[in-house]
Amino acid sequence: MVANQSKRKPQKRAVDRFKHLAWAGVIALVLELSTLIAPLDEVLRTWQAFSSSIEASGEIVFVSAGTDLAEPSTPSRRNDLAQVIESLDDAGAKDIYVDVVFDRPSTAASDIRLNQALRAAQGKAVLIDKVFTNELGREDLQKSIPSIQNGVPRAAGYIWTNFLGYAWKMSYDVPDGEE
Repeated sequence: MVANQSKRKPQKRAVDRFKHLAWAGVIALVLELSTLIAPLDEVLRTWQAFSSSIEASGEIVFVSAGTDLAEPSTPSRRNDLAQVIESLDDAGAKDIYVDVVFDRPSTAASDIRLNQALRAAQGKAVLIDKVFTNELGREDLQKSIPSIQNGVPRAAGYIWTNFLGYAWKMSYDVPDGEE
């Protein structure tokens, strides 16, 4: 009888090990399948955004561009942006957010024209300062030069993009009375 029990213990251990292996495999499979939810979620969000039947009101306008509007060697871009801001204001835009940091001066005339267009908007024109993480892991603030930002409300923006390049989370901080 003693010899019979000693033969069962290794078999029982092997069965227990197999059960543990099976449970570990099931848990790993569930965790792996959960990683498929994020891309599916992104696809559903994108589909929902593009299939919306609600038209944009046009009251709030977010201005950004594929070209570098802040490039100092092309002052015409700043003049064009000033014209766009004036046109948006004439069209009745309530809030215009310019998501461009003008960190280097261009010609004095183009900088002054852009500043005047931003300040003259009947609605509120806001310059967006960029918050970014530097090489040391600290957050830094990049803002426009004084000749453009003087007298213009500012907001700080930090944009998180997902692996598809979409910015679903954009946090903005509007300082009260700060210049």
